[in-house]
Amino acid sequence: MHPQLFLHATAEDSTAIEDPQETVISVRDQNDNRPRFTQEVFEGSVMEKASPETSVIQVTATDLDDSENTDNAALAYSILSQDPSLPRGTVFAINRDPGVIAVLVGLLNRETAPKYTLNIQATDFQGFGLSTTARVVIMILSEEPYMY
Repeated sequence: MHPQLFLHATAEDSTAIEDPQETVISVRDQNDNRPRFTQEVFEGSVMEKASPETSVIQVTATDLDDSENTDNAALAYSILSQDPSLPRGTVFAINRDPGVIAVLVGLLNRETAPKYTLNIQATDFQGFGLSTTARVVIMILSEEPYMY
């Protein structure tokens, strides 16, 4: 239960002019907290012949703003860059809402690129507010058994 505030008007001599009226004061959260990733560097791995849409890793960020009454803590994830850009510009995609990174194209080859580094971003207010960045390192695993 929330505290109640009652106000009433009085004359200069303190005579009540009207009955007390309940007054509701709503305080709206300001978007003053930047999202924060739960880790500075996320590490994942995937098989080199993985098919498109294969999930690799889920990244997570938090925001201290009000998530129930505003979009101030509603996060949207994106990939800012990928290194290397082999075999073509973008080989991974990130789901905007839960932050799941998946294979976009099935062209991964461990001999060509044994690992990828992604710079990712989490932005509050559904992608239109404050943002923060982190890195994701994805190791490409060989399908060939190792010989000792």
